Amino acid sequence: MPIPEFDRKNRLQARTAMAGERTAKQLEQLRQTLGDELTVTIARRELRKWLRTSNEGRAVEAAVSRLLAGA
Repeated sequence: MPIPEFDRKNRLQARTAMAGERTAKQLEQLRQTLGDELTVTIARRELRKWLRTSNEGRAVEAAVSRLLAGA
């Protein structure tokens, strides 16, 4: 899948970047909560659950879907 160079003037790319930042914050919360108990499997499961249920997660999914549709 070709990934376009980031253009901060492109609103869709900017929204996708902001959504990615929110996802990173969610992962950091998991790290703080679970510490050494956090595994890749748990992180994937919890982030996928978050993506399905949170407004931020739905924004990530929508932005990525729009980016893929334009590729």
